[in-house]
Amino acid sequence: MENMDGWNLLLLAAAAVVAIVSLTRMMLDRRNQLMGRFRQEVENERSRRKETKPAKSPRPTNGRAA
Repeated sequence: MENMDGWNLLLLAAAAVVAIVSLTRMMLDRRNQLMGRFRQEVENERSRRKETKPAKSPRPTNGRAA
């Protein structure tokens, strides 16, 4: 670092900013991709449960006359 002049430091700082911004964007894109997949799986599970949900049966009686 002792041999670096102003231009080298500026290039190093610019490269660091580009690297951090790129990594952040990639991480956010991946997060959004995973959240979309998760939401789709939840929606698929909800629709599957609606399709397989049995009709409500009448309440069981306990044998007493009303």
